[in-house]
Amino acid sequence: MDSTHYRLVFDMAASYSPNLYWRDVVVTAVALLIVAFLVVILSRHMPLRRFLIVTTVAILGFVSFVALSAAIRANEFRTLAAHLASGSYGVVEGKVERFSAGNGHVPETFSVAGHDFSVRSAVLSVAYHLDATTGGFIQSGEQVRITEVEGKIVRLEVAP
Repeated sequence: MDSTHYRLVFDMAASYSPNLYWRDVVVTAVALLIVAFLVVILSRHMPLRRFLIVTTVAILGFVSFVALSAAIRANEFRTLAAHLASGSYGVVEGKVERFSAGNGHVPETFSVAGHDFSVRSAVLSVAYHLDATTGGFIQSGEQVRITEVEGKIVRLEVAP
């Protein structure tokens, strides 16, 4: 089928922005500081030094975790974009078969033209990861065209 017969529903290059992940880091850090402040007010019985140590370790650990997550997503994007730029990708076109809906924790699985795919909304990725519970676009029997890199969906088009 010609590309005019497909509707683009996901494109990694258009949907990813590192600023989105860093914004999450900042919002989370501010929320954590507010909670820590509230805990300080509510925990008058804990010695101040002990409380400051525990709070500092918790905040640094949490911020480090979120920053690491953002860095992993940025690296994933760079890797997938490099494959696209070098032409190291595949295009699979056909009807969605062997569709099994996921629920966020259990992956959604399906096959297109003999290629098996698995997506899970609970796993953050710059590649397509929406399943039926989070407004995913893939349905059994639907005609799709998938651009994939190492099994990750970087572009998804569906027939109207």
